[in-house]
Amino acid sequence: MTDSSVDPQAPADAGSDTTDPPKSGRKRVFKILILILLFLAGLGGGAVAYIGPARLVSLVTTPAEGPAEQAASPATADEEIPDTGERKTFLMEDHIVNLVSGDGPSTRFVRVRTALIYNPAALPAEVLSGQKPHLRDAFHGFLSQLTERDLEGSYGLAMVREELLRRARAVVGSDAVREILITDLVIQ
Repeated sequence: MTDSSVDPQAPADAGSDTTDPPKSGRKRVFKILILILLFLAGLGGGAVAYIGPARLVSLVTTPAEGPAEQAASPATADEEIPDTGERKTFLMEDHIVNLVSGDGPSTRFVRVRTALIYNPAALPAEVLSGQKPHLRDAFHGFLSQLTERDLEGSYGLAMVREELLRRARAVVGSDAVREILITDLVIQ
């Protein structure tokens, strides 16, 4: 008589074992996760570059408030401060940078002296003085990319003013800087 019972020591059917996925499947999932993380890191870096680190941190850490809480909370730096019309001038030192040349090494340089016009109610002078090294760095980064042709005419000066204003507002984290004056510009 033949016993039809299953031998407990007999190996299981090779096709029915699904407890361990193949190693190539694990590698594929790992690679996809790495790509997603790199994408998110790039997205975060782009947000920091576009919005600015201080503004991004304030957007992430500020809790959502309802209308009742907003009325009771004191004014913060991100809220619109009424413009009283008062303006103050903050003078910057000279920026001396080499001009970029398409023909090779440039022997010409530009000296630019600027002044920031700002709202003292929204931005105290002490804060602006503390940001001075960052302002110089932001301005220098832009000015060192200019060519002599970039500085030609009123359009060139308007473009330089606009870009310096954008960078100043990004550094201080608000629109308290109202305008940039170019008090001196010499190409040598």
